[in-house]
Amino acid sequence: DRAFGAETMMFAVRQRLLSLDDLQPFSSAALSNIAWAFARTMQAQPEIARPAMQRIDVELARRGLHRMLSKELSTLVWAFAKVGLSSASTFQLAIDELRSADLEAYSAQSLAMVAWSLETSYNHDDKVLTRLVEEVERRGLQGFQNRELNALLLALSKGAVDGT
Repeated sequence: DRAFGAETMMFAVRQRLLSLDDLQPFSSAALSNIAWAFARTMQAQPEIARPAMQRIDVELARRGLHRMLSKELSTLVWAFAKVGLSSASTFQLAIDELRSADLEAYSAQSLAMVAWSLETSYNHDDKVLTRLVEEVERRGLQGFQNRELNALLLALSKGAVDGT
């Protein structure tokens, strides 16, 4: 079974990450991809992914996120929200980055991932949400697929219902 094989591999990767003294050999992009893989593969059992994700959190918080590409940053925010780690330092640093990031560099998918992450984590950062709305309005809806529009609408409607 493919899913079982992926979970088995993620357990091995988790053990390896937790056993390493240092994560410096991994690029920030690689750590973002590893976080995505944990969140995607272990979504039914996020508690298994959390120790490795917390290790990634510590390393990326130490490095800072200011050099990450838009896709890496949005993937990272999504991964941390997916496993319920929106209080992690990296998630908060990413939100700080998004307050001033050039959103023109973000794909429709990346904007949707950020919106979904904010909605899922109940972290309704007014400045980021406002910037997302402005960017979507600037672009128009062309280039947004239905699921991306759905994620954007969920995040924005949640903020409207909550009064944020």
